[in-house]
This record gives sequence, structure tokens and C-alpha cells, in this order.
Amino acid sequence: MEYDELIKSLHSEKLVHRDINWPKLPVYSAFRAIPKSNSVTIDPHKMGYVPYAAGAIVIRDKRILDLISYFAAYVFEKEQDNPMLLGSYILEGSKPGATAAAVWASHKAVPLNVSGYGRIIARSVEGAARLYHSIKKMGEFEIEGIPFCIHPLVRPDFNIVMFAFNEADNTNLERMNDLNRKIYEKCSYVSGPVYQDDFITSKTSLDAETYGEAPLPFIEQFGMSKDEWERVKTVYLLRSCVLTPPYLARTSTYVEYWGQAY
Repeated sequence: MEYDELIKSLHSEKLVHRDINWPKLPVYSAFRAIPKSNSVTIDPHKMGYVPYAAGAIVIRDKRILDLISYFAAYVFEKEQDNPMLLGSYILEGSKPGATAAAVWASHKAVPLNVSGYGRIIARSVEGAARLYHSIKKMGEFEIEGIPFCIHPLVRPDFNIVMFAFNEADNTNLERMNDLNRKIYEKCSYVSGPVYQDDFITSKTSLDAETYGEAPLPFIEQFGMSKDEWERVKTVYLLRSCVLTPPYLARTSTYVEYWGQAY
């Protein structure tokens, strides 16, 4: 399906709001290029709503299997010449078949089409877009008389939004990193059972060794200089995965709020 046709279909099926052009062309092009890949990994953990360790790898050249093959003596004998024997190809130290069965059961309960996973995923992506734009519009706010600000890293292509908080007048990157680390510890398993929290988040960090100067425009939003980035060389981020699809009322207020922003 061509890009324009796909966008039109998503709008007509009411999977994505008519004022949101998702996916963006680079994401669409990446998916169109998958058949040209030598290998593809698939992990249904987030977008597939499967909380199990049930990833998979698809390989074009079967000879690559020799690189990950592991002989398990307790499963079969070496003299058996059968490439379909259980456990001859493996990426981990055990074979949890129950997780694969769980994925199969999930797909039986929620079909892999626009009325099943398609609709859930589309709502999650739209929910992430709502969170992203809410953060963008938030501006400064005060907590106990101290002004703070928040900025998102990038506009999400799927359902994960990354962002960071900072004191409004702070230009010390280490101090900002420490603030977000403390927020993570407060809003995660670190401080106890997560079901006690109203807000649950994960975290990540972007360092100069891996990302070069790519994070620089992000920290510049907080008023920090290139010299500060060169001094600290890492920024600590909070991550929210939007897994609860919101009910999105199609109202004039909604259209006015979003416009063509996404």
C-alpha cells in the first residue's frame, strides 16, 4: 500500500485522527524496506502488548543459524541429522515454550488486524502524541515556590515519550541529571511497590560516547551550553510508555488543540 493510500485508510477506518498524519514518511519507508533486510528481530513486548520474553528473529540466509546454534546434549544426540530437532538453534540459555504459547493465545484473543491490535496500537500512538504535545505546551510551573520546566526529547513515532525536568534557572547538567534520577527513584520500583504510585516511569541516558553531539539540541532547550555538554557528556531521561489507549473524543476542541502539529 502506498503512503498516501495508507494515511487515507487509517483516517477512514478512524484508527488515527484525520488531523494526524501517522506514520511519518521515514517510518513508513523503513517498514517498506524490511523485505530487503538480511535479518529482522521482532519483540512484541510493548507495541504488541505481550509482557513475556518472546522475541523472534527472521533470517534471510539460513546459514547464519550456524552462528547461533548450540548443541544441547540433553535434547538430542549429535549423530541425529535432523535440522528441525528442538533446541538446535537458540539465542538464550533455555527454551521457554510457554511464552510462545502465551503470544499465540494473545493473538487468538486479539486478532492481528485493524479491529484488534491495529486499533489498540493506533490509540496508544495517539495517546503518546497527546502526552508529547501536553509536555510541549506546559511551560514553566512552580512546586513549593521553585520554578521548573519540562521538555520532551523528540516527537515519538510510536508509544514511548522521553523527557526531562529541570529547575528553570539551572544551567548545571549534573544537577539536572540528579533531579531526574531522583524522580525516577520516586516513581519506580526503587521506592517500593509501583502500584502505590500515581505515576510510573522508566529511565535511560544518552552519552557522548554513543550518541556524539546528538543530545546537544535537547539540553540547549534548558539553557545549557555546548561546553556544559562537553563537560558532563551524558543526560539522564525519563521514559513513559503509553500502554493504556485513551478514548479520544472527536470534537472541535480536539481538532483545534492538535491542528496540524503532528
